[in-house]
Amino acid sequence: MKNGETVRIHASASGVGTISVQLAKTFGAKHVIATASTIIN
Repeated sequence: MKNGETVRIHASASGVGTISVQLAKTFGAKHVIATASTIIN
């Protein structure tokens, strides 16, 4: 990732996804697009 890029993170509600969002912000992501799913019965 380069400074100012947009990053998309799948499963951002997981432990790995959460730290990925934090790292992207720390390393200068301009936008962080995060996805998560829900259980629908």
